[in-house]
Amino acid sequence: MAHRSLLWIAFALLSSLAWAQEHAPGTIRAFAGVAAHPEKPGYHQLIYDYRDGDAQRSMPFLLCLPQGYDQQKQTWPLIVCLSGIGERGQDPRMLYMWGIAHDLLEKPDLQAKMPFAILMPQCPTDGTWKTPQVAKAVDRLVQQVTAQWSIDEMRVYLTGLSLGGGGCWPVARLSPQRYATIVSISGGANEPEATAAALKQSGVTCLIISGEADLKSVPGSATMAQALRSAELDVIEVVVPAGPHILWPAYYGDQRFYDWLLSHRRGAAPPGDRMTAGQLAEMGTILGKPDPTRQRLDDELQTVAKYWLVDNWGNQVAPGLRKNLVGQNNVYVTPPKSSEIPCRLQTTIKLPSPRPLLHLEVGHHPQGNWTLLVQVNEKVVREQQVGPQFTHDGWMTLDIDLSAYAAQEVRLQLVVLPSGQVHQEAYWSKVEITGW
Repeated sequence: MAHRSLLWIAFALLSSLAWAQEHAPGTIRAFAGVAAHPEKPGYHQLIYDYRDGDAQRSMPFLLCLPQGYDQQKQTWPLIVCLSGIGERGQDPRMLYMWGIAHDLLEKPDLQAKMPFAILMPQCPTDGTWKTPQVAKAVDRLVQQVTAQWSIDEMRVYLTGLSLGGGGCWPVARLSPQRYATIVSISGGANEPEATAAALKQSGVTCLIISGEADLKSVPGSATMAQALRSAELDVIEVVVPAGPHILWPAYYGDQRFYDWLLSHRRGAAPPGDRMTAGQLAEMGTILGKPDPTRQRLDDELQTVAKYWLVDNWGNQVAPGLRKNLVGQNNVYVTPPKSSEIPCRLQTTIKLPSPRPLLHLEVGHHPQGNWTLLVQVNEKVVREQQVGPQFTHDGWMTLDIDLSAYAAQEVRLQLVVLPSGQVHQEAYWSKVEITGW
């Protein structure tokens, strides 16, 4: 009996130790020289290190602190924003591509007035927001940021776009009492019954937004709204007439959306004068108009990169095709959008077999340089400086072996990272897949 008791004690101690390791607070460290505990207003690139069972894992994230954070002794509301599939990875700079950081940085006057802290975790490439250890990491990160910075715990808001819109629900299920509102944009459904059961007594307000033309998310969003209503939650379902999948810029770039968030507080009754579902739907209709500049740039891109698309171009120099540049004919120019927001060429393609190669001929301004990230399914397979010390007569050729992805459908991204210099635009002479 004594021997059996000792075994039970040992088992209990081991179990207790494993639980303590699993639930131990993680640590936050700097990315690329940023302070590990910033206090200055603005965007900060950080990394959250945590334990997942026996494994040590990391989750990069952006943290934006509002104007006055370092001067005013008060607590601030917090927006937690989950990004889409194209921004996954291990580099927080990718989080500027889409979502709340991107849309606010495009409107500096709006950004300057934001009375919020903003937290944007980065989803790993080997999972999604509904992957249990990923959702758990986000939950623990939110808890740690709330504790370590001056955050008003009664005004924490969870939102997400596309993949992140659906990811709001598994994250919220882990801490049902944490959020004042949950705003899912183009996210569809994720375990509606389980989510409704978990949130039933939380009192959270759920805003679910989808576009009428987005056949992927509309049915799931309706299912999600119905399940949450059955749990007697405050649910606002918004379907934007003729709205596309990419709806979030209409909301993340509009002061009224943030005023709507601020009018909600955890544990308080919903405000009676808030915007209606119809008014919220009207906000999204601004995205229905075609963009002639985008169409022109996509069309011109086909000369050097057939079946590729471009987004997040800047206007420091005019983007698009040049007949001749730095000794090459038909050169496509892509400046990054800003000092934070990268430019990107992207495509989804089924690769040939057995040895596909991504062939690139890239160049730079004679007085400039830039950094290229080559990503396959959001995983970086090459990082390359493009500048005078790396090129011959302003140009370089790269052949990137994609054999590991032969015969697979993949998402390819060519990212132009801002260099912080005057001439940081990328020159493209050829982008093609060989091995057919």
